[in-house]
Amino acid sequence: TAHLLACTASTVRRALCVSLSKEGSKDVMSGHKPFDYSKWDNIEISDDEEDCHPNIDKSSWFRMKHRSRVEREDIEEQEKRQLMAENVRDAKRCSELTAKDMDEALRAEFDELQAKMVERTERIRYMEENRKWNVDNICTCFFFD
Repeated sequence: TAHLLACTASTVRRALCVSLSKEGSKDVMSGHKPFDYSKWDNIEISDDEEDCHPNIDKSSWFRMKHRSRVEREDIEEQEKRQLMAENVRDAKRCSELTAKDMDEALRAEFDELQAKMVERTERIRYMEENRKWNVDNICTCFFFD
């Protein structure tokens, strides 16, 4: 029966692909994904038993992984706050420099500050895009914040 169901499902899928391709729609079986599932690649599962050694207590392993994840997230958050504070400081200095007539030395300092601000902003963006998702940060509740 399972083989019959699998054959039926594949037959239905093929028939659907043929009917969609006749209508001019994108062929479902051609390998093109209608949705981008890459955001799910960065999910970190805290109770993943595959990486636990058989001689280690599972509950201790999960607590250790949770603690290390929380510590890593705290360090990343501190780094982001520091980068943002440095950007604010440099933005104030840039606004001071634009208020003055800039000579060559001040212009070089202004360009250097702008380059550092762009570099920090890119670092913050990279950290946000490549953040590991887990049960604690995948959804936020606005009622308790």
